[in-house]
Amino acid sequence: GQEIKGVKFNFTSSDPEGLKISPDGTITAVKEGSYEVKIEALGKTAVVKVEVPPYVPPWEKGKKKRKRRHRKRREESASQNDTYEDPRLQLFDNLP
Repeated sequence: GQEIKGVKFNFTSSDPEGLKISPDGTITAVKEGSYEVKIEALGKTAVVKVEVPPYVPPWEKGKKKRKRRHRKRREESASQNDTYEDPRLQLFDNLP
């Protein structure tokens, strides 16, 4: 985070449309994906891999996916209803 005086850094992205880099090295993600950032200074080169996850809107963060749970519960309850037999019907089993 500290400035190194007298050294010029050159930052380049493997895909400038997906990952933008300003001249001072600030990275801005534009779309999800895997990228490489190449940094050149003092005749040396370094490559850093950057993973950009899919965007999740702030109002969706922390929410649990309930649709799958409801479907399972509905399927379970439907199968339970199919096999359920009212115990009062057993009274008629012993009739002649």
